[in-house]
Amino acid sequence: MPSFDWPSLRDRIGRSIGPIGLEIDEHQIRIAQLDARGDQVAIRDVACLKLRTPTDALLQDPREARRVLDEAFRRGRFSGRHIITHAPAEHLRLMVLNYSIDSALTESAQILGLTQERVRDDLRDYVVDFVPIRTSGDQTGDRSALVAITPEEPVVQHLERLRRAGLKVGALEIAPVSMRRLVAQSHADNDEIILLIRMRRKTTELTVLSGKRLLLFREVDGGFEAILELAAKSMDSDEETASDLLHSYGVGLPGPMSVDPGTPGDEDMLAGETDGIVTTLRETIRPALRRVVDQAHKAISYAAFQ
Repeated sequence: MPSFDWPSLRDRIGRSIGPIGLEIDEHQIRIAQLDARGDQVAIRDVACLKLRTPTDALLQDPREARRVLDEAFRRGRFSGRHIITHAPAEHLRLMVLNYSIDSALTESAQILGLTQERVRDDLRDYVVDFVPIRTSGDQTGDRSALVAITPEEPVVQHLERLRRAGLKVGALEIAPVSMRRLVAQSHADNDEIILLIRMRRKTTELTVLSGKRLLLFREVDGGFEAILELAAKSMDSDEETASDLLHSYGVGLPGPMSVDPGTPGDEDMLAGETDGIVTTLRETIRPALRRVVDQAHKAISYAAFQ
């Protein structure tokens, strides 16, 4: 799938601003951007756009899609229009292929041949990509790869909709790998082991990657719905109100960057109020995150063993 050399601001301002990560669900668009200063990578800004109409309908109206995204970028601290995103999930097929090293063929050629054996249609009508999986057989020449395959036409249509919305797509990946690429573009050490935690509605995905190799992918029970249920019960409110609070304030470290004061004299007061709300939200949902944290520790231990 396509890749892109991201323009870096490191030489001019001492830090590197990465591309914007864009995740699309049926009724939400989530965006995030990282920047790096030295060896430290930090979140520049994040936003979650809750849509009244399905995302597909929005993207089919390029003028409205551009307006919605422009407003989100303008209200936040996002920089640029270059994005990393994931392939449409509707027609995406994933498979794990096992193979042995063949000196007469490249790794890509071997995987393409094995994929053709699994798919009856002509692969020229498809987009195919793969991620090597690190296994104990690497030393003996036995290897595995996670292969993604999807019809080409829906992918081209998706890319065209994003282009018409004013975005410049640098990479289209399998969802967890797209987040890995987002981190890699803001961090010089591409061989570092990275744990990605992707929370869905009912489950949470844990992905461990080392460079371009997939070490672990695990799906555990407990997602955003469990957090909303706990937050709503604790605050004696409905889940929509709890969701609005979480999206407005988040549960990261409190601080003055999380407020937008109306006047300079109100800044300290608003920052203090925001800190209190963030602290309360974080303590409220902590039990719902405990299972995810425990599984994350197990994933890190597994990666260290590998």
